[in-house]
Amino acid sequence: MNNSYDNPIALLNLMKQLMCTLAYSGTPLVFKGENLLLNVLDGKNMDKSLFRLTQDIDANWTQGNPSVSFIVSELSKALHLVDPSLQVVPLKAHIDNGMITFVVMQGAGGLFSIDILIANPVFYCEYTIDGQAVKGATLEKMLADKIKVLSTDIIYRRGKDLFDIYALSHIKGYTTLNILKVMSVCSYVLGNFDCFSNIKKLERAYEQVSTLGERPPFVHVCQRVQKFVYPFMFRTKSNYMWNGNSWVDYQ
Repeated sequence: MNNSYDNPIALLNLMKQLMCTLAYSGTPLVFKGENLLLNVLDGKNMDKSLFRLTQDIDANWTQGNPSVSFIVSELSKALHLVDPSLQVVPLKAHIDNGMITFVVMQGAGGLFSIDILIANPVFYCEYTIDGQAVKGATLEKMLADKIKVLSTDIIYRRGKDLFDIYALSHIKGYTTLNILKVMSVCSYVLGNFDCFSNIKKLERAYEQVSTLGERPPFVHVCQRVQKFVYPFMFRTKSNYMWNGNSWVDYQ
C-alpha cells in the first residue's frame, strides 16, 4: 500500500475511501461540505476546473448523543480498513453547538480533519460514490447555505462560497421553490446581496481562496453566480427551474 499522502489527489482519494467505508459500515453519518460536493461533481463527470481542494470531512452524527471516545472508536475501525498506519485523535469539542473536531494522523503529522456535528439534518439524500451508497446533504441545502452567506458581508471572509455556487450552477434541475423551502425550514434570513455593489472587494475575497486548482476568471464566475441567485435577490415567489444556464418557468 502506498502510504504517502503528500499529493493532494492521494489525500482526496483517502478521504473518499474513508467516507465510503464509513457509509458501508453503517456509521450513522450524513456527510456535507466541500468533500461531499467534490465527490458529487466528480460523479457527474463535471469539468475538473469546478473542483475545490479540501482537507476536511464534514458530517452530522444522527443517532443519540455518543461520547467522544465512542466516535473515535467508530472512525478508527473504518480508518483501519482503509490504511492501518493511520489513527484518529480528537482535537476539540464545541460543547455549545455539539461540534467535535477530529484529526487523522500519520505518525506525528496531521493529514486532514473530520468535523462532526451531533444533530439530525432535515435535508439529505443518498448519493452513489464509487458504487457505495452515501448519505449526504442535498444540493439544495448546500445552495441555501451558500446563498445565505453570499447575501451578507460574510462572503468577504468566505470567497469559497462564491466559487461553490458557481460550481453547483453547472448542475441542472434545481427549482427555486425547493431552495426556498430549505431556507424557510432552516429560518434563513437573506441579506441584501451588497457584494454585487462592491465588486472589487468580492474579487479580493475570490482571489484569496487558496484551494482552487484551475481558477476560472472572476468576471465569468461573478456573472454566472449573479444570474443564478437573481430570483433570491428579488425574493421571487414564482417557481422556476434551472436548466444549467438560466432559470425557466416551471409549474
